[in-house]
Amino acid sequence: MEELEARIAALEERVFGISYPRAQAVVKRIADQVTSMTQDQAIELLGMGDPEYERAVKLIREVKRYVGKAEG
Repeated sequence: MEELEARIAALEERVFGISYPRAQAVVKRIADQVTSMTQDQAIELLGMGDPEYERAVKLIREVKRYVGKAEG
C-alpha cells in the first residue's frame, strides 16, 4: 500500500508539479491566512490586478487627502 501511495505521489508530482498531500497543505495554509485577514486586506487582495479598482483606490485616496487638507 505504501509503495502504491508513493508511486501515485510521484505521478502527481510529475504531472502537476506537486503531490496531493502537499497540495492539501498549501490550500490549508492559504485558507488559514485568508481567515485571519482583515476586511481591508481581503478587499485589497481581491482587487489586485483590477484596473478599475486601482483607479477607484487612487481617487478615494486623493479625495481623502484633499478633504484632510481642507479640514486641517
